[in-house]
Amino acid sequence: MPWLKRLRFFYLLNRGSRRRLVAANVGLLIGVTLVTLFIASGLGLRTLVLDGFLGALPLDQIKVVPKSMDIAILRLGRPKFLGGGTLDEAAVEKLVSDKSVQAVYPIAYARFPIHLHAEFLGSQYGTDTSVQGIDPRWVADELPQDAAFVFNNSQPIPILLSRKVLQFYNAGFAPANNLPRLTGRAVIGREVAIELGISSIAGDLDRSISKQALIVGLSDRIDPFAVAVPLAMLDYYDRLLLDEERKSYDAVVIQASSPGEIARIEALARKLGLEITPESHLARQVDAGISVAIVVFSLLGGVIIGLSLMNATNTLILILRERRFEMGVVRALGLSQRRLVGLLAAEAALAGALTALIAVALSAAVLALGSHFLESSIGQIMQTPIPLKLPGWLILAVLCLTPVVNALAVLVPAMRSVSGSIALALRR
Repeated sequence: MPWLKRLRFFYLLNRGSRRRLVAANVGLLIGVTLVTLFIASGLGLRTLVLDGFLGALPLDQIKVVPKSMDIAILRLGRPKFLGGGTLDEAAVEKLVSDKSVQAVYPIAYARFPIHLHAEFLGSQYGTDTSVQGIDPRWVADELPQDAAFVFNNSQPIPILLSRKVLQFYNAGFAPANNLPRLTGRAVIGREVAIELGISSIAGDLDRSISKQALIVGLSDRIDPFAVAVPLAMLDYYDRLLLDEERKSYDAVVIQASSPGEIARIEALARKLGLEITPESHLARQVDAGISVAIVVFSLLGGVIIGLSLMNATNTLILILRERRFEMGVVRALGLSQRRLVGLLAAEAALAGALTALIAVALSAAVLALGSHFLESSIGQIMQTPIPLKLPGWLILAVLCLTPVVNALAVLVPAMRSVSGSIALALRR
């Protein structure tokens, strides 16, 4: 008899026990759904918090600066005899040469004043600003595909704005001034006037230059209230306006070969008289906290799964004892113990597959509702995608593991229940 016919025959044989079998799998459905939700929502919330709220660096990157010290109201660089270091080319070369370092992205700040002018919603705005020169490789994955973040003196200066500026505008400035909230598309591609060497606070330099700048993208990594330009642009205008070249960097972002190498890189940076910025520590603390929460709640769901499997196993044992006569009839018709156990395991696997499908569907629906709620409440402020969705690997794991675990859970009790002589099983 083919396997499908045997399974259908066995299904009809257990017709009176279906409700109890379904009830026994409800706990498994709840447990699998909870574990799936906890893992998917935890991963999504970690991405939302780290990239959206904190704008933190990726977990395989840290930002280091020269060690400093506070004297009264001033923060000064720490001298070498007190353990301070300098972020010059020699220090960068030492970092790059370490086997745990994949790349180093230098950062420098403009040493000359800069003033921006822009027309926005029919009004003229002007402000002094801090300009951050960065390595274009550092933000390459954040830029639109057609963005050219490369300095060319014959073309407008490409600049990046911090996404935090748009978030602060949407959260506070726009409602307070009865202005519309904006998306990133409203600012990307907009031209602004930039005046180099001009300041409304500290006075102008002896020479100044007016240029056009083009906003080519938004970044979560640059300083919240800074404008980022290619580092080559600052080097060019340092020589042009100050008649001197920059001798060191203000900070560097170090990309590790893997997140596990971060501790080694931190030790190397401290030996060079450097210190890790607070936001690098904060990102790791938040990541660790969310990871612990995922594990704890997943273990809770795992306990529910374990209890539901025990309940399903006990239910199956009781059903088999009640239907000992029917099992004897089946065996008398030529079905061996091994095939009977195989039918029980196949039935459990099918029930597990159905449970997994329902769990995935329920989890996807709950995550979609949660994503819609977050999108409607904070989406316009954050201007970042709400990453609450089921990863493909998680769906595959649930669909594959649930039937296997459910089938394995019934093997031992099934083997014990169908053992024994046929004559004994046929006694009423």
